[in-house]
This record gives sequence, C-alpha cells and structure tokens, in this order.
Amino acid sequence: MAYFEVVKTIYLDNGSGNFLRYELLSNGEEEVTVAAVYVQVTINQGNSELAVWSKIADVTLDHLGASLQGFQTQIYTDFRPGKCISTAIDECKRHRASWDSE
Repeated sequence: MAYFEVVKTIYLDNGSGNFLRYELLSNGEEEVTVAAVYVQVTINQGNSELAVWSKIADVTLDHLGASLQGFQTQIYTDFRPGKCISTAIDECKRHRASWDSE
C-alpha cells in the first residue's frame, strides 16, 4: 500500500488571474516525492455556478537528488538539489510558467 502526505499546498498565478493549485506530496520521509497539479473549473448547474478543482497533472521530481540505484558509474561536478520543499516549489514555478490553459 502506498502512503502519501500533503506537506504543503501552494497557488501559483502567471499574471493572468488563473491560479493553479499545487499539492506537494511526501511519502513520509524528508523528501517531497511529487506535486499534484489542479486547475479550477466552473460548472453551471441550472442557475448555480460551482467552482471545483480538477487534477490535470503530476509534476515528478525524480530528476532531483542523487540516484540511489546500483553502483556509482560517473562523477558529477554539478550539484543536484535534493527533493526538499524549496526545490519542489521551484519546479512548480517552472511548470506554471510553461502551462497555458486553452
């Protein structure tokens, strides 16, 4: 069974007034594993308008941090940031800058 915990929720806007909601998920360790991305959608039902959040993507953070599989075969001179909250937020900002609703 997989267990994930929401460690932080952030809302990002690119200046258009349309926010995306990012939920940073952890597997119970110190690292943020993935960020779930939601967009707000308005549903018209009769005379009522309902605003709901709909999941559109997952921002994976697998490329952050060192690989822990197998033997080390290369020496890296560049620093690879870990999967902490601040680097996860940076990845969410990059995602938000490239995402455009159509």
